[in-house]
Amino acid sequence: MRSTLHRFERIAAYIPLFGTSVILLVQNFMQGFLAGMKINAAIATLALSFILLAWYLESRIQRFETVFGELKTAVDSLAQEQPRLLGEASSNFEIRPISVAFQVAATLTPSVGVLRLHALSGVQMSSFLQHSGIAVEKCQLLVYLPPAEEAAFVTQIESQLRSWKAAVTNGQIKQLEVRRYKFFPTQYTAIFDSKFLIDGLFHPNSAEPAHATVRDPLTVHAQSLSGARLVSEYIDRFDRLFASLEDAEAGFSMSHA
Repeated sequence: MRSTLHRFERIAAYIPLFGTSVILLVQNFMQGFLAGMKINAAIATLALSFILLAWYLESRIQRFETVFGELKTAVDSLAQEQPRLLGEASSNFEIRPISVAFQVAATLTPSVGVLRLHALSGVQMSSFLQHSGIAVEKCQLLVYLPPAEEAAFVTQIESQLRSWKAAVTNGQIKQLEVRRYKFFPTQYTAIFDSKFLIDGLFHPNSAEPAHATVRDPLTVHAQSLSGARLVSEYIDRFDRLFASLEDAEAGFSMSHA
C-alpha cells in the first residue's frame, strides 16, 4: 500500500513536466494549438501543475519529518541508555575486595556446574564460598603442597582440606577433586563456569603464616566479548595445569553420598 502511494506521488510529480513536453511537441505540428488555448485554461493547467508538484513535495517533506522524528527518538533513547551501558561495560573488569567478589559471584551464579579454584591454602576461598551459599556441582581445587619442613603451614593446609571435605559431606559441593602443586604461587583464581572470574595476586610477607598477603582481585564478567575471551583463556590455562598434576602427590577426589 505504501509503495503504491509512493509510485502515485512520483507519477503526479512528473505529470506537469510530461504535459508541458507533450504540448510543446504538438505545437510543432499544429501551429495554432496554443493560440487557440484560452487564458483561463492556461492558468488552470498551470495551477494544476503547481498543485501536483506541491503535493509531491509536501508528502516528501512529511516523510522526512517522520524519519527525523524516529531518528530523534532513537538518539534520545540511546542518550538515556548510555550511562547504564557504560556502567555495565566498566563493571566487566573491576577490582574488588575478595569478599565482595564472592558476593557478586553468588548473585551471578548461585548454582555452578564447574567451579575451578587455584589457591594457596584455600582458607579464605573456603570461608567465602561457604558463606556465599553457592551450590557447586563439581569443584576442581588446586592447592599448594608446602615442603615438609614448613610443619605449621602443612598442618594449616591439611586442616583446611578437612573443611573442603566437610562442604562435600553437607552437600554444598557435590563432587570435589583436589590436586596439589609444589611451586609457590603468585596469584589465586576462582572461575565460576564460564561466566565469572576472580583473579588476584599475592605479595611476599614473611609475617604471614603462608608467607604471602592476599591483594584485592580483578573480577571479570563474561558479558562482553573481551570479558568472555579472558575467562575462556583462564579456563584453558587452569585445565592444562590441572591435567598436568593428575598424578600429583597427596591429591584426592570425593563425592557427596
